[in-house]
Amino acid sequence: APDQCGFQPLDPAQATLLSTPGVAVIDFLDGDGASGTRDGEAAAVADFVADAIGSLDVSDKAGEGTRKCRAGDIALLVPTGTDIWRYERALEE
Repeated sequence: APDQCGFQPLDPAQATLLSTPGVAVIDFLDGDGASGTRDGEAAAVADFVADAIGSLDVSDKAGEGTRKCRAGDIALLVPTGTDIWRYERALEE
């Protein structure tokens, strides 16, 4: 549609320095190897965020150096209708 922004592919996050904004894919399974619940997914996301903050190197806004990841550097994108409160609760914990 003419009023939508164009497609911009994102590079996956690495355990090393990111030169561009990235995306992390978080795989999680429940005990029987099947896809987990939304609460399990929320907990996995919260664990990833907690691990990234203060440890993952990111480019500063000026692009002249690096610094450790802060909470404000992370965006959680979820589909419409997702129980976002589950993620909020897991992140608060």
